[in-house]
Amino acid sequence: MDNLFATIFSPEFAFSILLGLYVRQELSVDRFHRDGERIYQLTNNADFGDGFSWKIADDLQNRYPEDFETFTKPQRLFDFTGEHENMPTMDAIIRKIDGKYYSFIKDERWEGETPEGFKAIRWTKSDNLTGPYQNPSAAVTDTWTEAQTLVANPAGTGWHLYVEHYPLEYYLYTAQSIEGSWSKREITSPDARHGSMIKIDGETMQAVKQAYKNR
Repeated sequence: MDNLFATIFSPEFAFSILLGLYVRQELSVDRFHRDGERIYQLTNNADFGDGFSWKIADDLQNRYPEDFETFTKPQRLFDFTGEHENMPTMDAIIRKIDGKYYSFIKDERWEGETPEGFKAIRWTKSDNLTGPYQNPSAAVTDTWTEAQTLVANPAGTGWHLYVEHYPLEYYLYTAQSIEGSWSKREITSPDARHGSMIKIDGETMQAVKQAYKNR
C-alpha cells in the first residue's frame, strides 16, 4: 500500500516542490538591491506579422497613464534622413566628448537593406544630448557585431571600441580620435555575450580572480 501511494502521488509531490522553487526564485529577483521593489523590467514581444510594432513607449503610456504623468510624449532620438531614414537601431551608447555628444549604435538592418555595414556599429553626433543627431557614419566594425563599449585608451592616445561578434567572441577596434579611422585589433576573449569593459585597479583585479578562481 505504501509503495502504491508513493507511485501515484510522487509526480504531484515533485511538481509541487518544483513549483515552489520557481515561485521563490521569481519573488527573489532583485531583492539584493536596496530599493529592489522599485525596479521594473520591460520586455517587448513582437513577431513579423501584421501587428508588428516597436512603439512600446506609446503602449505603456496608454495602458498606465498615471505612471507617466511627468513624461513627455516619446520621440525618435535618431531621426536620420536619406538612405538611413527609419534605420532600426539597438545597443546605443552616448558619451560627451569635447563638447559634443557621440553615440555608437548598432545598425539593425539586414544584408541588402543597406549598401554596406549591415548588423554593424556606426557612430553619430549632436550638439545636444537629445539631438538632432547627424546621419550615421559608415560602419566602423565588421558585420554581426553589437554590445559595444567605448573606452579611452589607458595611455591617453585615443579610443578602444570593444564589440561582441556574436555569438561567442569579442573584437577590439582602436582609433586615434573619436571619429576614426578605426582599425581592428586581434584579441583573445573568453566565450561570452553582452559584456562591458571597465577599468579597475590591480588590487580589485586580484580580489576578483581570487573570488572566482574555482569557476
